[in-house]
Order: sequence, then C-alpha cells, then structure tokens
Amino acid sequence: MIGKRIKRLREDEGLRQYEMAKRLGVSQPFLSQIECGEKEPSLEFVNKVADVFRISLSELFAGVQDPTKARYSVVSSATAQSISLDYSLPVGLRALASDSVLAGSLNITDFEWGVLQGLPLEGVSKEGYVSLLIAVRAVTKS
Repeated sequence: MIGKRIKRLREDEGLRQYEMAKRLGVSQPFLSQIECGEKEPSLEFVNKVADVFRISLSELFAGVQDPTKARYSVVSSATAQSISLDYSLPVGLRALASDSVLAGSLNITDFEWGVLQGLPLEGVSKEGYVSLLIAVRAVTKS
C-alpha cells in the first residue's frame, strides 16, 4: 500500500505528520487517511511526495503491494516487454513498460496494458500514463 510506504519514508526522515502535511500542502487528517489506506492519493499528491523525499516515482512505488490486485487478472511481464520494444507506440507508454520496478509495483494487468495501448497519445510522459492508469482503474472499479 502506498500509504504505508509514505508513512515509512516520513518516519525515516524523522518528520511528524503535521510537518509532512505542511510540506505537501495538505491537512494532517488528510495525510493520516492516506497513510492508513482510507484514501487513495492522486498522482499530483504522489508526485509531491516524491519531490519532498527527492526520489523518483519508481523509488516511491518500489516494494508497494497493491491490495486491489486480486480484482485484476494476472500481470504479464511479457506484455510489458513487448510494449517496451514496440517503437510504433508512444514514448511515454514504452517508458512505463520499460520501468519494471514501477510497472511491477503498479501490478499493471494485460487488460490495463491493452487499454493504455488503445489510447494513442503522443507527447504523454510516463507519469501521464500512470495518471491514465489510475483513471482507468477508477472507471473500471467494481
């Protein structure tokens, strides 16, 4: 869960919740809800967290287990590998597929890769495709 990862990073830095919340521009109760898994953070929030700790999104998501993964089909690394090598696809999508740490932490399924491939968006960054993935999950959530 990303909330637990954020909490661990915050505690490792010796920051109290209210100090971290102030740095992120959010309330302490909101940060608490994120850390406890009561709320899912937006990509904008996750980017701010990465900036505060001066780490990449890949590093932030490293080791994060997605408790919702059970509602998705099995993840195929072969799909990600084929996407990363398909130069007819947008650079941002290929960058996401090439980032095995981030893609693995996000537990992107074959279905989700297919949806992302169906959105031929040039000029969208890897982070933009992560945002699209979050939107896809929100729309397809059962």
